[in-house]
Amino acid sequence: FSIYPEFDCYVMSSRFESLGFVALEAMRAGLPVIASNICEMPKLIQDGVNGNLFEVNNFKELARKIENLIQEPNKVENMGKSARNYIIKYLYHKRPIQQMIDLYYSISKGG
Repeated sequence: FSIYPEFDCYVMSSRFESLGFVALEAMRAGLPVIASNICEMPKLIQDGVNGNLFEVNNFKELARKIENLIQEPNKVENMGKSARNYIIKYLYHKRPIQQMIDLYYSISKGG
């Protein structure tokens, strides 16, 4: 978790992703997520609010989304806050998801 403050956003350009725990982690750290619009990502990412979605395999669109955020640092900050608030408000109150996230963090920290 300590590395996230070094980044402005998180990019997940997967062609397939079941849920994307790293995206959840990045959002919890206050980063907007740019992700391909696959599987659960459209349910997690509100395009233009807490991150951006792009059509899978459309790398020109991905590049455009990244460039847009680079050019608008205030937008990055606002989207990051929205991402964190979304995770806290809508996902963390759901007990099974919180348990999975807690387990993930426990495993990733070695215990």
